[in-house]
Amino acid sequence: MTAENFINTPPSLPVRRPANPIIAPPRPPLPPGAKPLSNTISAPPRPPSAAIAPPKIKPREAEVARRREALAEAGTGDPKSTASMMGTAIKNSAKSIPLLLKKYWWLALIIGVGWLLLAIWEPIGLAVKYPALRGVINFLTPIIGVLILVTAAYNNWVARSLYALIVFKVGIPLVQRIRKEGIGPVFKSFASVVPGLKSNWSECAVNALPVYIGMVGVGLALSNFLTRNNSSDKVLVSIALAISLVKTLSDGKKSMPFMATRVISRDIFKLVKKDNSVKNHHIYLGIGGVMTGLLGAIVLMLTRNLPQGDFLGYFLGAAVFIGVVVVYFVKARKKATADSVQAGN
Repeated sequence: MTAENFINTPPSLPVRRPANPIIAPPRPPLPPGAKPLSNTISAPPRPPSAAIAPPKIKPREAEVARRREALAEAGTGDPKSTASMMGTAIKNSAKSIPLLLKKYWWLALIIGVGWLLLAIWEPIGLAVKYPALRGVINFLTPIIGVLILVTAAYNNWVARSLYALIVFKVGIPLVQRIRKEGIGPVFKSFASVVPGLKSNWSECAVNALPVYIGMVGVGLALSNFLTRNNSSDKVLVSIALAISLVKTLSDGKKSMPFMATRVISRDIFKLVKKDNSVKNHHIYLGIGGVMTGLLGAIVLMLTRNLPQGDFLGYFLGAAVFIGVVVVYFVKARKKATADSVQAGN
């Protein structure tokens, strides 16, 4: 191997000279008291179109707020009289019912057709005589029974109308709220009803038991009416109404039943020329009593085979309510007599 085959010098990279830095020309001196330009302008001015717009209110929310304001007479408190409240409620219902039907027409159609088909099911079942068709009828009978219970198809028209109103005004919004917030927060708001009953019971003091028991009687009588004499296939309306009252209690004193009770009780006491002693804690406890009485439909349907079992809710409700009223007036009379004797002494 010759010397020409060896590399005696290491390789070297080409050297690139750095470019000469560009130096900005010196700024002219500022007059005394003037600030640099970079400190005076922080951001370019916004055009008028870029201004922050106020949050948009959905038409439905605006309509609900308008109705509540009208029902409360422009935010001045409760309506002035029962007649004024009823008039405003009728006007609002006349506007809200078409909106509900327009939005949920398909659900209303399903319910209406379902009620019609279930109403004619029993005559059709009795008219079928062929053994093969009788087998189909017997197979479908339990399923039809469940549908009758769930849809309240055999209840009276008052109960069915109330049931449909609960579905549209309570059931659907409750499902939407669960989908939006989750079942945990919704259940927590409903669970607050039990502590609320305890605290309002304490506020009612000696009047707690009469108010609660008396309204339990009202709930029992109302349940007897809604279930068409305590029938087991009609009991769901009473339970649904009780659940809607749970929502009413969780909504608090601004809900419609609270306001209606305040207005009606005020007019009643004004008619008898007495001071209105009905407060929100009395209403809360009274609604809780009605809710308990409505849930009593589960017991009433089990006692239907007893003598006069079809009307047991009416009898028990009337007896309880009248008994509480009598006890209340007796205590009031005794207290008035004791006060007069003490004043005489």
